[in-house]
Amino acid sequence: MRKLIGASGSVLLAALVVGAIGMGFQAQAYESPIGTLKATPAGTDTTCGAAMQHVKLAIGAYPDSSGVDGSGHPVHPGGNPDWPAFGPSNVYSVPAGSCVTMTVTQYDSGGNLNNPYFGSVIGTVGGKVHVVSSGTNVSQCGGSDPATEVPATFNGDYKSIPACAMGHTFTMRPLPGVSPGFFLSVPLPLAGNYGGDNVGNTSDFPHQTVTFSFVAGAKGAYSWNCEFPCGHGVASFGAVMGAYGYMSGYLHVV
Repeated sequence: MRKLIGASGSVLLAALVVGAIGMGFQAQAYESPIGTLKATPAGTDTTCGAAMQHVKLAIGAYPDSSGVDGSGHPVHPGGNPDWPAFGPSNVYSVPAGSCVTMTVTQYDSGGNLNNPYFGSVIGTVGGKVHVVSSGTNVSQCGGSDPATEVPATFNGDYKSIPACAMGHTFTMRPLPGVSPGFFLSVPLPLAGNYGGDNVGNTSDFPHQTVTFSFVAGAKGAYSWNCEFPCGHGVASFGAVMGAYGYMSGYLHVV
C-alpha cells in the first residue's frame, strides 16, 4: 500500500511539475518582451478586394537586436549585437476579418534559403508583395565566391524572391483550432552584402521596403517566425532561431 501511495504521489508531483513548466512556456509564448503593437486604423476600402475595415502595421527586420529602430525604440530589450531581430515588437494585434496591410523594412544581409519553397509569396492579396530597394544590394546568386557577387535590386511587384537573395521571411500559421487552412509566407530580400555585415538599423542604411496585404482570419492566436536560416548550429536554425522574441512571435486577431 505504501508503495502504491508513493507511486501515486510521484505521478501527482510529476504532473504538477509538468503543468508548471507548461504554464511557464505558455506565459513566455504569449508575453511580448516589448509590448503588443496594435494595428493602426485606415478606414474602410477595397484594398483586399472588397469593402472592409482596413488597418496597417509597420515593423522592421534588423541585423543588430541591441540597437534601435528609426524612431529610437529598442529593437529588443535583451538584444544581442550578434543576433538579428524583428522590432520594435514581436507581438501584434489586428481586428478579425479586417484587411491588414503590413510594411516590413528589411535591413539585414542574407544568403541562401535551405528550402526554396519559402522564396514564394503565399497568402497575400494577389499572391504578391511590393518591394522597393533603397539601392543596389549584393546577392549570393553568383555562388559563395565574392568575385561572383551579383547585384540585386528589387523595385515593383513580386510573386517570389530568388532563394539566393534572401534576408528573412515573415511566415505565419494559426494555432491549432483557429482558421484551418490559413497560411501566410512573405520572403524579404537581403540588404547589403551577403557576407554577414551589419548594414545598420535606421533609414540611413541600405534596406528593402516590403509591403503586402492579407485578410485576417477568425479570432485567435497566430504564430509567426522566420524561415531563413539566420542562426547557428544544425542547418543554422539554432541560437537566435530558437530564442523567443527575436525571429518569432504572435499575431492576435481580436
